[in-house]
Parts: sequence; C-alpha cells; structure tokens
Amino acid sequence: MSVNNGSSIIVGLDDPGENLVQVFVLTAEEGEARNRKLVERKGDVFVEPADPSVPVNPAPFLYRAMRVVTCDDGHGEFYSVHIVGDSDEVDIVADGYRKEHGFYRTVRKRAQEETEDFVCRIIACSHWWPESIPYVVPVIRMAKLRSFSGVSNCTMNDLNILEKGSGYYFSSYSIPPSDIQADGDICALDGNAQQIAKEYWEKLDPRYRIAIAVKFIPKVGPWNTFIINKSSEAV
Repeated sequence: MSVNNGSSIIVGLDDPGENLVQVFVLTAEEGEARNRKLVERKGDVFVEPADPSVPVNPAPFLYRAMRVVTCDDGHGEFYSVHIVGDSDEVDIVADGYRKEHGFYRTVRKRAQEETEDFVCRIIACSHWWPESIPYVVPVIRMAKLRSFSGVSNCTMNDLNILEKGSGYYFSSYSIPPSDIQADGDICALDGNAQQIAKEYWEKLDPRYRIAIAVKFIPKVGPWNTFIINKSSEAV
C-alpha cells in the first residue's frame, strides 16, 4: 500500500471546553483509493465511492468511519459513545459497546481472535462520562496481529487529560498536515467544526487530500459534523 493511501484522526477538545472534537482525514496517492468521498447519514459518516460508476474495492477502502452508539452506565444513565477509525473495526467496536464489552475489552478480544496480517489500523472513541470523568478518549493502534499474541498487539493511549483547544494526531499510511510531525503530536483545535475542517484541509498536500470530516460533540444536545470532499470541495 502506498504511504499516502491512508487516513488519520485527531481527537481532542474545543477551545471553550464545551465540545469533544473528532477529525477524520482521507488521503490517497493513486488508484481506486482516490475515488472516495465522505458522506454523513443519520449521524454516522461513511467512506463511499466518489464516482459510483467506477468500482472501488470495499476492503480496505470503504467503511463507516464515524459512528455513534448509546450506552448504559449501569446505573440507569445513558450516554453516547462516538467512535472514529479507518476500517470496519468501527462497527465491531460499536457492537462491543452495545453488548456492554466496552472499548478495551472489545479490542482485546479482536486482538486474540485475529488470524491474518492486515495493514495498520487506528481507532478511537470519545464520550462525556455521566459521573466522575468528564471525557474519555482512548486511542488504539492495531497492526499485524498475527506476529504477536494477546493484548500486546495493541498500543493503547488513554487521553483523559485533554487541554482545551487541542487534540492528538494519529495516522495510518498517511502523510500528516504541514505542521504535524508524528503520531501522538498535539495539534490546535481552534474555532468551530467548519473552521477546523477548512484549516486542516488547507494544511494537507493538495496532491493527496481526498476528504476531511470534523465532528463536534457537546455535553448535552445534538452533535454536528462538517465535511469537505475533494470531489465537491465542500458539503
């Protein structure tokens, strides 16, 4: 796979500290990976063909990149978990949440079940906790699980302590925006969803950028997502 046929995510908190922020970026250098766009349907964001008349291999290029699932905290309180990632693991983790396995238990189970090599994957979840912790953003990188055993297959970063107006960057076969050097870098999240999307869109190499989605998740009330696609420039 080309180093540029990949994706990246940023997870963090907006400047006032009122919204969790998720950023999902698609890049591609060549081939069918360039024929993609992001589409929001019923609150979730999907990677779909930009031109439906041109075939695109569903795996690994088409999947649900952003998904929300409602969970019970065990005390009768419900909260929304927002999952972002670069593969169908997004749906697997969401199903794990609904079965009350949680984020870590679901990914550990997947690590133990995996039998074949696969390209690097990134996945994160964000939610406002009903009680003690105001927000939780664990990030997991999964890669070539066949070479390892058990949970050692996954690198987990628990990012509960987030500075307002900043987020953490993680990538999978993707060249970062111009001011980001490596995975785990802290980057600015200034402005609303549209402003953040436009800022990072301009920082991406025009030769490779395909699409970007920015989701704002408030403590209470509906979330909102702003998308820019290369195929249409703005949605």
